[in-house]
Amino acid sequence: MKSALNSRIFLTLLKENKLPRPEAEYRFDKTRRWRFDWAWPKEKIACEQEGGIWTTHSRHTRGSGFVKDMEKYNKAALLGWKVLRYSPSQMQNEAIRDLKEIMGEKNVVCLFCGAATIKELPKGLELKEMQKLCRKLKTQ
Repeated sequence: MKSALNSRIFLTLLKENKLPRPEAEYRFDKTRRWRFDWAWPKEKIACEQEGGIWTTHSRHTRGSGFVKDMEKYNKAALLGWKVLRYSPSQMQNEAIRDLKEIMGEKNVVCLFCGAATIKELPKGLELKEMQKLCRKLKTQ
């Protein structure tokens, strides 16, 4: 569970780091009531703040709650989501660092083979040049 103060701090840090504003409490599955604490649906990136990790009375650390969390995160992975998980104290540093890294990714899947990727697609490439680049990337 996120506190209002932690949420404001997190959103402020995102803005200061020029990261896009996420949707709060985003429901990612149509059949279940699962929600992500923070989500960027277009990018399929979610950020979860795990509460109660240092207590034995938390839903997340008891057996049934832990299993339900695993079910949620596995379903998210099957749906193509990247889920980043943090303790409350990690939300101000590690989460921002990791989100900067993951949001900065500009991998492009090759249109011809679907496998090779490059960081940025060169502008103005002709079809033959793209096919040549594809073959080159496959051999690397």
